[in-house]
Amino acid sequence: MKTDARIGSGSVPSALLRLTRWREHVPYVVPLTLIGGLIACRATNTGPGLELAAVLGANLLANCMAFMINDIEDADDDARDPKRALRNVVASGGLSRGAAWIATIVCGLASLALYAVASGSGLAVLACGTATLLLAVAYSWRPIRLKAQPGVDVVSHALMLGGLLLLAAHLAQAPGEGTWVLPVTAVSLISAYGQFHNQIRDFDADKAAGLRNTAISIGLRATWVLLYACLAGAGLSIAAIVLTSIIPGWTFAVAAVAGSASWYLRSRTRADMRGAVPLDTTAEAQMPVLDGFNAMAFAWLAAVLLAR
Repeated sequence: MKTDARIGSGSVPSALLRLTRWREHVPYVVPLTLIGGLIACRATNTGPGLELAAVLGANLLANCMAFMINDIEDADDDARDPKRALRNVVASGGLSRGAAWIATIVCGLASLALYAVASGSGLAVLACGTATLLLAVAYSWRPIRLKAQPGVDVVSHALMLGGLLLLAAHLAQAPGEGTWVLPVTAVSLISAYGQFHNQIRDFDADKAAGLRNTAISIGLRATWVLLYACLAGAGLSIAAIVLTSIIPGWTFAVAAVAGSASWYLRSRTRADMRGAVPLDTTAEAQMPVLDGFNAMAFAWLAAVLLAR
């Protein structure tokens, strides 16, 4: 198996792009960031500024970094599973570990710089971004490896790949405004659902690799219960968001129409967000819901820009 890749070879740029696993996070990072900023704009009656663009770039790079570290640190474990090795460019030998670490560090520094730009005269966004990047490292880096600590794995995932992304965007637009609480709660619970779903799907492979996460610690049945509890909590939070008009009601109608259309169009190719066979109905709905979420974000952004 090829175990090295030389900087400058034709295949390295493609391997680096694969290492970021951008297809798995760009579809949710972009709408999360936009909606976080737009909630702040609605509360303060202002329009989106360059700070929102900066935090969008920072959030995208932070997620790239999180996925890159995960694949570097999991390369040996993933190499034992043909399906997971195909997804992991380090495990499959498409990129050396050293080159992958260099790219990851550059990515993290660029993200930190953009968080600093988005902070303007304050430090709120920089603090939020720094927390995101620290969690990205601690989550997978083997000396700490939060993903192998029951309970902590779910909380860190919920914040790093959910709540903190929306919060950073909100703080970039309105540092002292407080309408972020319900949206951050909803997003964090949905991210926790995603973590439970991933742990159930990867249960056998993770157990064989010696990983001791929440699902392996409490068992599959209890994990399913927590998964649905997170969805219920997210649903209640979203209902409260609608009732308090933190997000315009018409945007939810846009999301429902777009999500329904996506559900119909994807009816013959049901898959979860990673393209795997869905574990249950909620997994089948992941992509349609995400499509609806994107439609909501971009429709709202367009409406705000046209109104100014």
